[in-house]
Amino acid sequence: MNAMAPSIATSATGCTKPANSGQEKSVPGQSRSESNEAYYRVIALCGNYRIILCKDAIQWIIQRRIRGRARGAGARWKALRHPTTKSVLIRDWHELTALPLPPEIENLPAKIIRNAN
Repeated sequence: MNAMAPSIATSATGCTKPANSGQEKSVPGQSRSESNEAYYRVIALCGNYRIILCKDAIQWIIQRRIRGRARGAGARWKALRHPTTKSVLIRDWHELTALPLPPEIENLPAKIIRNAN
């Protein structure tokens, strides 16, 4: 069983800001698996939806919480869309969730720039 990361309530949107928001490195108790409840790069959490930065930092991912099928399996997160621009992230969020836009989105850059390695 995975413990949910603590969160901080934000405005009247019903969304929460994960306590680990914006971290570049995972810490003990957090996961590097994008589908894990304790993934370390959660940007916003709203009910059964969340926005994360992918593990390679090349796209955002809008996810929906799903229940585990196996007996005793906890909730997992399923990727729905993989936008790389803020405008598409906002459009996709509204199409998929029917929820208000999380305030954390305002702080995101216009697009993700992939680092040349």
